[in-house]
Amino acid sequence: MGKVSALVSAYYSEQFLPARIENLRMQSPIPEIVVVCQVDSPEAAICKQYGIEPVLTVDIPTIGKAWNLGVEQATGEYLVIANTDDSFFHHAVSMMADVLDHNSDVGYVFGDQHLEMNGFIQHRVDHGRLGKGGKVDNAVELLTERYFCGSAPMWRRSLHDELGLMNEAYVVAADHDWVLRLAKAGVGIYYLPESVGIYPIRKDSLEHRNSDLCRQESRRIRGLDEI
Repeated sequence: MGKVSALVSAYYSEQFLPARIENLRMQSPIPEIVVVCQVDSPEAAICKQYGIEPVLTVDIPTIGKAWNLGVEQATGEYLVIANTDDSFFHHAVSMMADVLDHNSDVGYVFGDQHLEMNGFIQHRVDHGRLGKGGKVDNAVELLTERYFCGSAPMWRRSLHDELGLMNEAYVVAADHDWVLRLAKAGVGIYYLPESVGIYPIRKDSLEHRNSDLCRQESRRIRGLDEI
């Protein structure tokens, strides 16, 4: 069993998946790459080319379901979300894993990211809300206001044994629901004030092509709307 497993939900991502796999294989330690994709898809063929045995689905599941399938397959002590169109800087996996290695009271860690839009890249930071780094003391309060953990958090695999899997009903915001559940359960949430990689802003991404649904799910998770 390796230290880290990377969860890769690979739907509508034929153009991104090869670069994502190569990017993950440049990390140290190299994570176990768990790809969830549709049977007989271009993404499944790409996995074969790279010697990866993917988790296959007949239909296209919600993001929560896809991540859960990845969680069930993963063998690593830590799990990290690795969206196909994102990329990690070379130190990202080791930097986040190091936080969990040296802070037994922390179960979930996230960092800043660089945002890419229309060919321009800028470093997104959240120091004004979260301080200059470290454990987020008022995580429940802040997460009830909004999601701020980015697209590439890492957490302990054992938390799923204690608190269950992600809510598969959420099409877009399963990650927000998951980290808020962790915070409410007393799990330590850690903010790493360094960029872990690049997050591209694309109009056709899952989040942005479902922007209205994303807002609706966010309100439900924050307790503003009834289920």
